[in-house]
Amino acid sequence: AAQNALPGESLYSVKVGMNEKILSFIAFSDEKRAEYDVHLTQTRLQEMETVVSMNSENDAKNNQVKELLDKHIASATLRAERISKKKQPEASAKVNSEIEASLQAHEKVLDVLAGSTNKKDKQKNTVNNFVSELKVSTNQVVAARERDEKKLANRQDNQSSDAMKSSAQKRMETAQKTLAEFKEFIADKKSIVGADSDEKSELAIENAGLLIEQGSTKMTLDESGEAFSDFQQAIRIIKEAQIYIGAEAEFNIKIPSKNHNILNQ
Repeated sequence: AAQNALPGESLYSVKVGMNEKILSFIAFSDEKRAEYDVHLTQTRLQEMETVVSMNSENDAKNNQVKELLDKHIASATLRAERISKKKQPEASAKVNSEIEASLQAHEKVLDVLAGSTNKKDKQKNTVNNFVSELKVSTNQVVAARERDEKKLANRQDNQSSDAMKSSAQKRMETAQKTLAEFKEFIADKKSIVGADSDEKSELAIENAGLLIEQGSTKMTLDESGEAFSDFQQAIRIIKEAQIYIGAEAEFNIKIPSKNHNILNQ
């Protein structure tokens, strides 16, 4: 029951103060702890969306979620930085890419929820300020992810090249799995998604597929670092689309999206 508790409810303190802390102790490595921080970041953002959708003007609820969210993002990025310093930029780039997808997508969802006509000015301002802070965090994460991917693309020695090929191969497999799971997700939601969501899903599937194909070609040309970046982008596109489509169904909103082929930007 505590797992589904929302800010302000009696079991919420059990959820964040006990359950989540216990689970964090189970993750021993920096990479596993960072991945769990990414999961908690996603959870806090979903909670904030639910609170906003309920027209709650309780500053205590908003502040509690914001404080926890800031801690999760800071912890994940710090661990990603540690991983990068251990000469594991591929693992760091992976963590930052996961955070980026979550922040980018939920930022747009909250922005749309804040613009709902039934929101009072005070609540709109609170959410708008929150979104503005999210954008700052997102930009920092993007910069860190791009730095790591640049390091990967510039690897030159044979040992690093072999490791990069292996990392790119694993990321390609993850991208392919993520795309397949998204197609299943869309098939399950077919009866409840609207035309806009259907269009988003089709475009996401097309763009992710193109990036996976492009990355695969680069791997045959020994451009594994760039291929890794393509697979990362494919995964982000799918994960962001899934968040948008889920939010549109849950909150009955429309998330604006760019309608174009990603490779023709």
